[in-house]
Amino acid sequence: LSQLLAAWGTFAEGKTWSANSDCSTVQGVTCDADGYLLTLAIYDHVFEKPIPDAISGLQHLTYLSIMASHLVGSLPAALFNLTLLRGIKLLGNHFSGPIPDDISKLSRLTFLGLADNLLSGPIPDALSHLGELWTLNLGGNLFTGSIPSVISTITTLRLLTLEKNRFSGAIPDWISTVARLRSLYVVVSLYVCLTAMSVGLHLRIAQPVAGQQWR
Repeated sequence: LSQLLAAWGTFAEGKTWSANSDCSTVQGVTCDADGYLLTLAIYDHVFEKPIPDAISGLQHLTYLSIMASHLVGSLPAALFNLTLLRGIKLLGNHFSGPIPDDISKLSRLTFLGLADNLLSGPIPDALSHLGELWTLNLGGNLFTGSIPSVISTITTLRLLTLEKNRFSGAIPDWISTVARLRSLYVVVSLYVCLTAMSVGLHLRIAQPVAGQQWR
């Protein structure tokens, strides 16, 4: 933890992280009885730095939330070594590049939120390994290509958010066959909306943004 704190410096209402910081003095973290960090939650800070490699030392971390904090760079390989993670919320930052295939290592995830960044490329097939995922939020990025059918293999999925990207092609028919899916947020046509509603999906209709290619 001390290496991570040193890499980021100030945090949480003017408090300063230092080598002596622990769970009793740092806002936004919780630890277990043995002092291992379990949750890390940060909101609305101006880091303007990538996630440091030191995060790989938080091997007991189960929940990571860093939102609206100007994090930059790609999603780091060190993040995908935290195999006990159950939830990731990295919304509203400036991450770029693709979702690495190493996302498959985080098979215990129930929530993956990467919305409102600058992530690009196709949605990776590696998401099929997230067999406990309930919520997948990839809205507000620069993803391209078609929506891969591999998402249909995540049978636990309840909420899928894909709006405000640069996908092409039609919304696939398999979306209406994902048994547990109850909410779908995409740019849709009225026809697709009615089709999905007929099988019980809740849909939000969004207007296409500049550069989107839904047809």
